Amino acid sequence: MIARVLLVACLLPVLLAAGKKNSAPAPPPPKSAPARPPRNGGKANRPPQSEPGGAAGERALERLENMSPQERAKALRNLPPARRQELEQKLRMLDSVPPAERARLRSQLERFNNLPQQKQNQIRRSLWQFQQLPPLRRETVKAELDRLNAMPEGARRARLNSPDFWSHYSPEERQMIEGLSQMMPENRGGR
Repeated sequence: MIARVLLVACLLPVLLAAGKKNSAPAPPPPKSAPARPPRNGGKANRPPQSEPGGAAGERALERLENMSPQERAKALRNLPPARRQELEQKLRMLDSVPPAERARLRSQLERFNNLPQQKQNQIRRSLWQFQQLPPLRRETVKAELDRLNAMPEGARRARLNSPDFWSHYSPEERQMIEGLSQMMPENRGGR
């Protein structure tokens, strides 16, 4: 279960409201986003066919997390250098998470694991889309997620359906925000 931290580690700054709270309304979406060169050798910039992070990678991280230090070192030695470096980095990140945050992550991961596969894939796609946003737009969407995270369920639903929300975000951004908001803790507004 802890291996899903790979997914949530990317979501952590977005979903756990770790950072500044911003109560100002979000600026409107850009009228036309400037073209960004593809990052994948000229292929269209689109979500990967398989899950970002991949279930296999999550399982490998979970297995490593549950190993003794000696077993972990031996298993890592047998991996290709790039894969070993990637997993070591993720393990260091996981080890650096304070116990209270880890408990919150476990709660979110449990919620994620209990979602139907289709919803899990929707959240993964939303995360991928979030990561593709230009930096300023990503900050705007993050601020909206922080605001939604602080709201009780009814207020969050009302915000997602409000004309103000619809006027500030493109259809793709609205879908992404709704998808990512599914991973928010259930006790919203109780902080």
